[in-house]
Order: sequence, then structure tokens, then C-alpha cells
Amino acid sequence: MKNALFAAIVLVVAACSAPKTDVAMQADEPIVGLATAIQLMPDSTTVYLTDYFSDIKTIDSLVPNKELKMVRMGDSLRIFGDVKSPLSELTVISKGTPYTIVIKKNCKIKHKFSFNAAGKTYTSVQIKGGFNNWNANKGNFALQPSGNYEFSTFVNPSNHQYKLVLNGKEASDPDSKDSVSNGFGAFNNVLKLKDEGVQPMLFAQSFSGEGIEISANGVFEYLVLWQNQKIAHKTSGKTATITIPKIAQGVERSFIRVLAHNGTQITNDLLIPLQNGKVLDNIAQIKRTDKHAYFVYNIMIDRFYNGNTTNDKPLIDARVLPKVNYFGGDIAGITQKIKDGFFQKLGINTVWVSPVVQNPTDAWGYVPKPGTKFSGYHGYWPIALTKIDTRFGTDAEFKELLSVAHSNNMNVLVDYVGHHIHVNHPFFKQHPDWYTNLYLPDGTKNTERWDDQRLTTWFDDFLPTFNYFKPEVVNTMTDTAVYWLKNYDIDGFRHDATKHVPEQFWRALTQKTKNQIIIPQKRSVYQIGETYGSPELISAYVSSGQMDGQFDFNLTDATSGAFIFNQSCKNLANTVQESGKYYGSHHLMGAITGNQDRPRIISFADGSVNPGEDTKLAGWKRNIQVKDTTAYKKVAMHTAFIATMPGIPIIYYGDEIGMPGANDPDSRRLMVFEGLNTAQNRLKNQVAQLAMLRKNNLALIYGDTYVLASTDDVVVYLRKYFGQWALVAINKSTKPTNFTFVPEMVLDIKNFKANFGQKATAATKGIELNLAPQSFEVVTSNN
Repeated sequence: MKNALFAAIVLVVAACSAPKTDVAMQADEPIVGLATAIQLMPDSTTVYLTDYFSDIKTIDSLVPNKELKMVRMGDSLRIFGDVKSPLSELTVISKGTPYTIVIKKNCKIKHKFSFNAAGKTYTSVQIKGGFNNWNANKGNFALQPSGNYEFSTFVNPSNHQYKLVLNGKEASDPDSKDSVSNGFGAFNNVLKLKDEGVQPMLFAQSFSGEGIEISANGVFEYLVLWQNQKIAHKTSGKTATITIPKIAQGVERSFIRVLAHNGTQITNDLLIPLQNGKVLDNIAQIKRTDKHAYFVYNIMIDRFYNGNTTNDKPLIDARVLPKVNYFGGDIAGITQKIKDGFFQKLGINTVWVSPVVQNPTDAWGYVPKPGTKFSGYHGYWPIALTKIDTRFGTDAEFKELLSVAHSNNMNVLVDYVGHHIHVNHPFFKQHPDWYTNLYLPDGTKNTERWDDQRLTTWFDDFLPTFNYFKPEVVNTMTDTAVYWLKNYDIDGFRHDATKHVPEQFWRALTQKTKNQIIIPQKRSVYQIGETYGSPELISAYVSSGQMDGQFDFNLTDATSGAFIFNQSCKNLANTVQESGKYYGSHHLMGAITGNQDRPRIISFADGSVNPGEDTKLAGWKRNIQVKDTTAYKKVAMHTAFIATMPGIPIIYYGDEIGMPGANDPDSRRLMVFEGLNTAQNRLKNQVAQLAMLRKNNLALIYGDTYVLASTDDVVVYLRKYFGQWALVAINKSTKPTNFTFVPEMVLDIKNFKANFGQKATAATKGIELNLAPQSFEVVTSNN
């Protein structure tokens, strides 16, 4: 079958999108990084000026906006009502200079859910989904005289996954015609509320000297910023010309940002990096601190490599089964692997290590099946917050790791646990009033209440949760995080359990990080959070005052749904579009192959682990190995997708060779470095080639993204950075497919290269690409 694929662009950023990114800036700039947009809410919106300005005393005034009713309240601003234009501006004068913060119109609409009980009576009818952060207590239906149950709420005009909860039990909506995989083999209902009309698009076309030319597929009103200052532009028909301000020549790395709208809808945003005032066009100009160029490898220290056997101290306790005892991996082992060139050969430029802090020296917890207690090998049970676990290494060994990494042009991110401590931590006895209650007023235990007690729940009986509604707790704990930045040259944090910690903690931590580290040291710090939930909940923690990004679990689940669980690629394309709406076209969100809290991706792919079973128990009951080698192809397709999309690709250690395993702790086996079979080596080589391709291609780092086609079995998209481009096609079908790509935007397609062995040939005004079954290709321009 031959498909003619035209560049009818469908990846868009709708009226509620927000380009969310951050870079290190000059010390004298009042705003650190690029100011994220203000997304207006239906009634009123609170803006924390401290999110943007490191010192609000530098603010001279706020320029009135005739569309907005604004009230300044100390360090915050309250905006009432909405605006008419999809894009407007908040202008803040600081030390006599105007700075622009983008304002985006509220796009929520009121929607009524109706459930036909078919004559049955329920004591409780609820709904949970992305629109209420999967909290059924915020979705109570009311019984109507008609016999139906109804519930109304404000939702964004997009797709929303949900489940009904009838008498306390999850159920599918019998009236829903659409469902989608949740990434684990089960299904959620889908509410489809699409934006109307063809989405408008922007294209970065060319640059010359101090000028940049962009174009659009309609008539627009543009908003052009250099960093956080509005700059002029000239328009002529569907094109606009931007003159780079001369002041940019004095800044090594800065950005031009372009947003536009057609009166009703917002386009995709353009992000154009500059090198001393010139458009960055040489890959050699990319630095270790350029966050968009990160390619991350996620390491669980104890399970990676033993570089110093003198610190091996497994628990001598018969109640702890070997699988959950210490294996001996340590900091020295990671350093050794950098020296050996392991990460460099794999194309990795950033390692994220599990918590390094001291954990208890005895056993805790208990699982009746198989009947075991646990050691703290994983690092998530802190009994000290500023001390390195003796089983992982010493202060000197950690500093050596950082030094060796940086000398090899690599970053190191450290996992920080801010949600809880272990009961053996001195704080627990010293400050007994610093924690939430283990028991709720109704007498039930407040453990693992992920949604209805999101900000107070304990993860286990021996892991007290901090009460961050107390300022003294926020102050003390943010100091412990900044300690690691002050005393070690780390490059940032992965923050555990982000959504279970109130926003005031993250705002305080980020403000301290800016004022004590980023500004005085002119240092780059990246922060990424972990939140399972809706895009709206995840994006609530991504802003100038909080995280640079979070893990985009919704995109990860859609990617697994397509390539691992054989769901339609159409849902994947829709999820890409949804991510763009919430996080922007050039975000710093993390896209993972897997993580420590899930079964290994390859064991889902080959059917060794059934999503419907107890996936933790499966690892205790069975010796799970790869039983179908075609699973390696599925993992390769999944990895190819996250490696070529916007955001930050993250490889969970061992996924690059298809390490098998059920859920925790089976997904945390000791890393394998030798004795790889042919399929493992092939996958590892593909992952390395993908990482190297991204590392050496500006289109895959800063390029704009256009989804060209999505069917049940095929997804095709283009990354374009001025004249450089990368065409990505993935065929998950068990049959070959071929198509012709005919560009409608300005592209030089005379010189190109297929990088993964598929056939790509010049066709009439385009490229003909032939894909083998379960394969992918990245065709790149040679310019």
C-alpha cells in the first residue's frame, strides 16, 4: 500500500498552551530564564511575582492592561475575569526596563456529564479523570428527577480520560463510545471536546545576519520576545521579519520566542536559540548546560556497578530475601563506567542517580507474599538528609564522580526526597509536630491515598509525611536541598513525589536556588518532577517559579500503548498534540523508556508480564526472561519515538539492552554489561545511534514539530530547524509499508540520509520511504 503523505500539519498549540522552558541568564537580569505564560482561570488567577522576579523590590510598576482587572497584593497579583484576545501581555517595569509576561486566555468550557442508571439506584455515583486530578470526591453526581445522575465542571476543550466510580468501585461509562489504553493494559473512557477549526501554524524559514524570517499559514498577530523583552517585527502578507537586538551580542546563549494567533486560536510557539546574538546553526555550539540537548540515563546506584567492594554491607537478616537486599553498586562504580566510556559510547550526556542520602541499617516493611522485609537499597528512606549513605560511598567519591562527569562533558542529576523521612531520622523525634496525621478523622489510615489525600498521605507507616503548610518545615527542608547545590557541583534534581508536596515548597526551593546558586554563581540548575496524573495537574508544577519540567507520563503511556500494547498510533498523535497544549512546543518534559516503579518495558512487550495480574508478585513467582525476540523491536520503536520528539529522553538503566523483569523489585535487577546476545547488542546499538543522532542534529534539539500522518500502525512526523530537518517514520505493523513524503513547507530535500537501514529515495518533489515490519527510520538532511 502506498500512501501520499502531505505536510498538512496537525501538531498544534491551542489557546491554553504554554511554552515552558528555562535557561541560565546573566546575573543582573531581574528574571531568571524565560518567563512562562500566565494561563488565566475561569474566575480569577493568582500570579506570584516571586516566580518571575528574584527580587520583587526591583519592580517599579505594572503597566495597566485595559482588558484586565488586576490587584497587587504584596508578592502576588490577582487577575479577575478573562481577556478577549487569545494572547495578551502583562508588562512589568523593573529598574526602568519593561519586561513582558505572556497572558493566555482561559479556554475552559462548562461540561455536563450525564449517567443513565437504567433504573438502578446507587448510593454514590462519581467520576474521576484528568479534569479533577483523578479525585472521585471532586466529581459527585446528583440524582435528577429524570432518573439520570448529572455532574457539571469546567474542562479544557480537548480529550479527557475518565472512569466512573459506582458505589465506590471503578466502572466504565456504558454511554461512552471512545476508550483508550491506560498504558498498563486496561482502558479508560474518553471525553472528546475538540477545538474547532484548522489550527494555525508558524514556521521558522530562514535567517541572515541579524534578521530572521518566519511564515504562517494564515493572517496573524505576532508577539515576539528576546528573552523576556518584547521586540519589534515587520509583517508582509504571511511572513514576518525579526531583527535580533544588538544587546543579544553580549549574551552567550539567549532566545528569540515567537507566539501568534489568528483571533481565536494560538499557533505553535517558535524557540530560536542565539549564540552571542547570531542564530545558533552549528552543533558544536551546544554546551553541556543547554538543557534541550539533555539525553538522560537513570541509574539506581545499588543495582548498577560495584566499584568499591570495601563499602559492601548487605543486611544480615534472614527476614530480608536476597532480591531486596543490597547488591553492592556504588558511586565509585558509576565513576568507573564514565572512565570506561560506557555512557559516552551510548550517547548519554546526563546521568540521574537515585538518592545518595543515608538510609536505615536495618530491615523495614513487610510483604506477606513472598514473605519478606526490605532493606533501604533504593535510597528513598532517608535517616539523614545531608549525609551520603556509607554503602554508596564517601564525600570524596561523590565529588570525584561530579568532577569526572563534568570533565567528560556530562551532567549529574540527583534524586531528592522531600516528601517524607524515615522514622529513624532525628527530625521525627525532635519535631513531632512537623508531620501530617497517619490516621484520618474517620479513623482510616492515611497511607497510599494518592488522590483524595494527595498532599497529606503517608507512603508507609514508617515514612511520615512533612506538613508543608507550616513555614518552618518549608524553610528547613528547602535548606537541605540547597545544601547539595552549595556543597556539590551537581547539575540539578529529580524530585520524588512532586504532586504530593504543596506548591509553596517548590516555590520556596526554586526561589532559594535562583538567589543562592543560579544568580551568584551564574550556574545552570535543572529540576524535573515526578507526578502521575492529568496534564493539567502535571503542568501546575511546571513554571518559572517551580520545575523546569516533569515526566510526561501521559505521553509515555500513549507511546507504550502504541508500540508495546499494540494500540492505535492515532491516540499517540492526539497525546502529542495534548502535550503541546499544556507544556508548549519546546518543553523540557521527560519522556521515559521505563522506571523503577513499573515492570520492565520488554517484559510487557513479549507478554511475560500480564498487565492484569499482580505485577509485583509476578517477579517473586516466576523467573521472567525474554521469551519473544520481536519484543526488542517494540522497545526500539518506543525508544525511537521518545528520542526524536521534543523534551528530554530518559533511558532507565538496562532498557537499552532489553533487561527483563516484573514490577518492583524485579525491575531493579543488577545491571548487565557483558555476555549480551545478538538481539541485545542490536538494541543497544540502535539506542546509541538514536542518542548520537539527537546529539548531532539541531532539528532534533530545537526543531519545530509537525505530525504528518497517523494511522493505526504508522506515525510520521517532521522536526525542522530552519534548513535542517529530520523526518521520522515508525511502522509497528507486522507488514511492510511505503509512502511518499511531499513537503508543502520550504524544505531542501535534494540531500538527505536514511540512518537506520530503511530505503529512502528521491521521488517527484519528495522522498519515497519503504519501512520493513516493526521498524523505524530517521531521514535527515545533509545541510
